[in-house]
Amino acid sequence: MKNDNAEKVAATVDILEYAFSGRLAPDDPERLPYVILLAWHGWENAHRALCAYARRLTDQQKPLPDGLQTYIVFAASGGFRRKKRFKNAERDLAIAVAISELVDAGYSPTRNAATEAPSACSLLSDALKGFKINLTERGVEQIWQRMGKGLLKEFDSSH
Repeated sequence: MKNDNAEKVAATVDILEYAFSGRLAPDDPERLPYVILLAWHGWENAHRALCAYARRLTDQQKPLPDGLQTYIVFAASGGFRRKKRFKNAERDLAIAVAISELVDAGYSPTRNAATEAPSACSLLSDALKGFKINLTERGVEQIWQRMGKGLLKEFDSSH
């Protein structure tokens, strides 16, 4: 199962790369799903980028792509509540989203000390080093414990 998910792991790293690059460009068809995913999970910059893109398409009398239309209708209907801000909120949100993607790909979110198989948190801890973010596996697990489980419940209940 894990080998079949190599593409999902690569996409998860791509989400992180995109989120941390600071260049949210929803008008790029390959990137639009990433921006929508980040916005669904509360990333304020992604929300603003999607609203601006929707406004631009509407001004040009062009249809909104399905995923964007769904997001805009939900957001416009007051579907989001304000999240409490804390240090590194956007970084931690991107990490929690990436972990949830790896969990969807079949990885366990965490592992115990006796387990050698990689977990979503261990894979992510390694991947984050490429972004000069030095979080131990335990640090990534703490982010998951604080944000991830509730994030998944909120996301699932909104769809």
